[in-house]
Amino acid sequence: MLIRLILESLTAFNAIAKLKSLRQVLLDFELEPISIINNMKTYTIIRTDEQYMTYCNDLEKMTSEYKVNPSNDLLNMIDTITLLIERYDEEHSQLNEIDPIELLKSLMDNNGLKQKDLAELLQVSKGHLSDVLNYKKGLSKNIIRILSDRFKVSQSAFNNPYKLSVEENKQYRNASMMNSKKDLGIVPSS
Repeated sequence: MLIRLILESLTAFNAIAKLKSLRQVLLDFELEPISIINNMKTYTIIRTDEQYMTYCNDLEKMTSEYKVNPSNDLLNMIDTITLLIERYDEEHSQLNEIDPIELLKSLMDNNGLKQKDLAELLQVSKGHLSDVLNYKKGLSKNIIRILSDRFKVSQSAFNNPYKLSVEENKQYRNASMMNSKKDLGIVPSS
């Protein structure tokens, strides 16, 4: 009887060892099923850049898994991690420090847009867009809304103040002043 109990214990031990080694193989090749990751990990508020990167990687794995094996539990986990990542992005965003025109130029470049294409999107003339891109005119509220929708960037990123280069507008500190009527004291010639 004792020998049988020992043999059963050894068999169970070997089965567990095989499961552990299989799991380790999966981990080594990053082939671990997403369900194992979800059962082992609790997601909390992101506090560090390292944690942020881990969550982004996990989100990528989960979205790939969801395409193959959709489930409500996985979708809920994806939604939760997305919210946590978005919150961290909002709190740690560098967009508040970026010049809106430089941001716009970068987005145009990254998306392969020419001035002509962007002018059509914004429903403004090429000349007007050229003035905006050359710091001669400010971004209107309507243009900011369209840019935000098109590039999926917060409106506040385009609403940051920046200096204009036009001589008659130099008395204003930033482009946001350009969105209101002003008396420039210029007398039209007759």
